[in-house]
Amino acid sequence: MEVEQTPGPGFSGTVEGIALTELVQLLCLARLDQCVAVRVGEVSGQIAVAAGQVVHAVLGEVQGEEAVYELLGCGHGSFETKPLEEQPVQSVSKGWEYLLVESVHRRRKAGAGTGPEHAPGRGGFEPEGFRGLLRGIQLVDLIQLICSSGVDCRVEVEAGSKKGTLLIRSAQVCQALTEDLTGEEAFYRILSWRDGRFQMSAGPQEVEKVVRKPWEHLLVEAMRLRDESPPGDASEGPQTPESLVQRVGKMKVNDKVRLAMMGDKECRSLLMRDPNRLVQAAIIGNPRITDGEIAAFANSRNVDDEVLRKIASNREWVKSYAIRMALVTNPKTPLPIAIKLVPTLTQQDLKQLAKSKTVPIGVAQAARRITFQKE
Repeated sequence: MEVEQTPGPGFSGTVEGIALTELVQLLCLARLDQCVAVRVGEVSGQIAVAAGQVVHAVLGEVQGEEAVYELLGCGHGSFETKPLEEQPVQSVSKGWEYLLVESVHRRRKAGAGTGPEHAPGRGGFEPEGFRGLLRGIQLVDLIQLICSSGVDCRVEVEAGSKKGTLLIRSAQVCQALTEDLTGEEAFYRILSWRDGRFQMSAGPQEVEKVVRKPWEHLLVEAMRLRDESPPGDASEGPQTPESLVQRVGKMKVNDKVRLAMMGDKECRSLLMRDPNRLVQAAIIGNPRITDGEIAAFANSRNVDDEVLRKIASNREWVKSYAIRMALVTNPKTPLPIAIKLVPTLTQQDLKQLAKSKTVPIGVAQAARRITFQKE
C-alpha cells in the first residue's frame, strides 16, 4: 500500500489483514471524517464516517444499515480509506456502537457462511500489510486494531532518526525494540512518538515472548505516559508502578470508551463502575463480553437506564434467565420492559416478587396478578 501525504487527518491506501469492524471503530473513536472504499470481487461499496458516526453506506444497490452489515461481514477483498471530499447523503441513523454490535451478532448467528465472500472468524481480510503516517493514525489505535484483529505481524516505526520495532503474535505484543531498549520500556518509548511513519508486515512472528502484560494494560499505561509527557518528549517508560485501577482513573472518556470496546474481562469489570453512559454502552458493545457479565451489569444499580434498554432489546441476551431476572428486579430498568419480562419468570420467583418491597410497585403488582391467575 502506498500512502499519500494528505494534509488532513486520516490515512489512505489499500489495507488487507485488518477487520473492517475494528477499522470503522477506530475511525469513529478518533472522530475522523473518512470514506472507506471496499471492493469484494466485482462488487464495490463504501462506508462514510463523519464526526465520529457512520452516516452512509452503499454496496451495489443496497444502501443504509443493511449495506453496513453486508460490508462488515465480508471476508475477502480490499479496502482503502481517504478523507471525505464532501458531506455524503445520510442513509444511516443508528449509532456506530449499535451497528458494530449488530454486525457481530449477525455474523455469529449466520456462522462462517458458505460462499467465498465469507471468511471464518472476525470478518477480516487476508493478511498482507499496510503503512501510514503517525499523524494520520495514532500508534495506540494501530496496536489495538492489530491485536483485536488477531493478525501476527511486525510493525516498523520511524520518527526522525529514531527507529523501533513491535512484534505481535497471537493477538499479543510479544516484543518491542529500539536502539537502546527492549521489552516494555521500548514499547512505551515507541508509543510516545507523535510524528513519523509506520509499516506493518503481516506474517508469523517466531520470537521469544519478552513482553508479558496483556496488550490492553500496555495501552492504558502508554496512553497515561503520552498524556503526561510534553509534545516531542520521548517517554522513558513508567517511573513508578501503578495499578490498572489507578491508570484507568486518569484516562479521558474517549480512552475509556476505546478500552471498554476492546479490553479484556478485567478491564470490563473495572469500567462497569464508571457512571458515564458512553463507557457503559461501549462495554456491552465489546464482542468478547459474556452472558455472565451482562447479567451482572443488568443487576447493577449504577447502570444507565438506556444501557438496560439496549440489553433488554438483545434477543440473544434475554434468552438467559439470569439476565431477565436481573432486568426485572433492577429498579433502573424502564418499567414497561420489566413488566413485559415478568411472565417469563418461574412461579417461585413470581411469588417472591409479589411480596418484595425492593422492586418497583408495578413489577410486584404484575407478579401478583400472574400468580393469582395461575392459582
